[in-house]
Amino acid sequence: MSRFQARAGRTDCAVQHSPNHRPYDSTATDHRPSHKAADHWPAAVVSTAEPAEPADRSAHTAATIMPTSPSSAPTSMRGHGDRAEVRETEKKNLAIEALKKLINGDVRSQAKRNVIQSKAFSERLEAAIARYHANAITTAQILEELIQLAKDIRAARLRGEETGLTDEEIAFYDALAENESARQVMGEPTLRVIAHELVTVIKGNVTVDWMHRESTRANIRRHMKRLLRKYGYTPDLQDAAVQNLLQQAEALSAQWAA
Repeated sequence: MSRFQARAGRTDCAVQHSPNHRPYDSTATDHRPSHKAADHWPAAVVSTAEPAEPADRSAHTAATIMPTSPSSAPTSMRGHGDRAEVRETEKKNLAIEALKKLINGDVRSQAKRNVIQSKAFSERLEAAIARYHANAITTAQILEELIQLAKDIRAARLRGEETGLTDEEIAFYDALAENESARQVMGEPTLRVIAHELVTVIKGNVTVDWMHRESTRANIRRHMKRLLRKYGYTPDLQDAAVQNLLQQAEALSAQWAA
């Protein structure tokens, strides 16, 4: 027996006497584990299996792709967020321009009926836009101011129902009450009476071209001063009140003369 044969014999004997040795059966089926059997293997063995997804996929996704702060977001995501912010800003700017245009239209329309009121609304609009352009208020704040201004303009149109005055009488009332001191001294009821009589007197004296005829203007001015003195309108404020009343009369004269 050669040395190689002796070694082979010792190896075969060691394998046969091993406690875990099973003789090979060429007729047996494949002993490799099936996928079904792998289901019962310990988790450490099935190391190549896909990890289970969390119960709440949306929460997991949000936690994965939504950073807690812009600085912690990936660069590509921050770029997407910046674009979304730009689009949102553009929408707000369009809303501001649309509101501004709407309010300007209402103010111009109201100037034909109520000079003092339209002037006050115009000044509020210009002041709000100026503060926005000076970065004194945010986009959200300017939108709030413009929305409130539009509401105030609509509410002003309904004042006649609350005060019992016509639109024309309200216009002259505003001309008389523009000065706060006069409003406090005279009181609202008295100013309403003056406004009512002013409409009656002025309507009876205006003509188509009265604004261009100094004699007619002087006559209407005398009627105005007489009414103010009659009801004790503050003397120091009469001249300013007459100027407001004349402007208001000019705005309404086209309708009266028609």
